[in-house]
Amino acid sequence: MKNTYLDLIEQSYYFPQEGFDLRDKYLTFQGVSLKYLIEKHVAPFRFIYLSKIGDQIKKVQNLFNLSIKNNAFKGEYFNYYCTKCNHFYNIISEASKCNMNLETSSSFDINLILNLFEEKKIFKK
Repeated sequence: MKNTYLDLIEQSYYFPQEGFDLRDKYLTFQGVSLKYLIEKHVAPFRFIYLSKIGDQIKKVQNLFNLSIKNNAFKGEYFNYYCTKCNHFYNIISEASKCNMNLETSSSFDINLILNLFEEKKIFKK
């Protein structure tokens, strides 16, 4: 029976995924050692790579556009970023750069969106 965390990952996911790699038995992302970052900033550790978020949004948008074309979909399609997924300012700002509409889930989100609007990072349309 396999019972290490790496064995669980290998049994559950395609690993390593894009951008991730193993170097000297330690996980890296885009060539940066996550072990180093965790030792420097202490665990638990949350790591957000804004460029990757934009890339993933564009990837999903392209897949939807391809599917719409391949299925001759005649309706309208709107893509939304749901703020309850991650309501941090930098994440929502990055999503808005990709022409995402925003779905809010709390009153906290409204203040965040108003601030982004005042900074001209999002628009009413």
